[in-house]
Amino acid sequence: MIKVKTIIKVSPGKGVGLFALENIMKGQLIYDEGSYEKIFHKDNLSNLNQHEIDYYENYSWRVGDYIYLSTDNTMYINHSNEPNIDDIS
Repeated sequence: MIKVKTIIKVSPGKGVGLFALENIMKGQLIYDEGSYEKIFHKDNLSNLNQHEIDYYENYSWRVGDYIYLSTDNTMYINHSNEPNIDDIS
C-alpha cells in the first residue's frame, strides 16, 4: 500500500507515472507490501480475451497457481534503472 498521497499523470516523453502530492523525507516508508488482491486461478486465463491477457501479463504476477494484481497505484511507481527510491526488503 502506498503510504503517501499520490497522483497519476503524464510525464512528458516518459509515459504515465506516479507523483507524490506531499514532501517525502529521506528514509520515510512510502510503500508497505500487503496491498495485493488475489484475482483468479491460472486455469481461468483461458476465459479472458487477448486485451485482458495482455493487461495481466504486464501488471500482475503469479504466486503458485494464483494471479495477483495490486489494489492501489503501485504499478505506476518508477521502475527506472536509476530509481529515486530504495527497496529495503
